[in-house]
Amino acid sequence: MKHATEFNPEKTVIAYRKAIIQRDAQTTAKQRAIFESLARRLCRSWEKWQGEDSLHEMAFGEPVE
Repeated sequence: MKHATEFNPEKTVIAYRKAIIQRDAQTTAKQRAIFESLARRLCRSWEKWQGEDSLHEMAFGEPVE
């Protein structure tokens, strides 16, 4: 039986920052899409926890453009 893990906002912010940095460093659309997908999943988990998708703002101090 799987146990649900507790949401960790600090780890989520760090993982999101890494995903965005990796996404922006990629040279092909396919590679960028992999990290964009990860970033979106992290945003969805943040939104579920926080009630709004403010992860990018928390991670980078600015709203998503």
